[in-house]
Amino acid sequence: MEILAPISTEQGSGTRQSMPQLDRLLSIHDVKRITSLSKTSIYRGIAAGRFPAPMPIADQRVAWAASDILQWQQQCRRKAQRSPKCTEVAAA
Repeated sequence: MEILAPISTEQGSGTRQSMPQLDRLLSIHDVKRITSLSKTSIYRGIAAGRFPAPMPIADQRVAWAASDILQWQQQCRRKAQRSPKCTEVAAA
């Protein structure tokens, strides 16, 4: 699964124009699979300010920015040297 997808468009003359990368939106199922955390642990971490919060994308639907989850994982790796629990990482 690509987290940030590069986008390019082709102009009428055949030249390619580079666009900023898009931040993939992740469902709760994606976040559970990527982090190996349960839904309960994810929402407890959000409530405690230790896990990135999702953003509303539609009625009854939320998603996480993949970059937020990636940043949490990176913080988790750094924190693992001092504490065995990744969920103790403060959300950025």
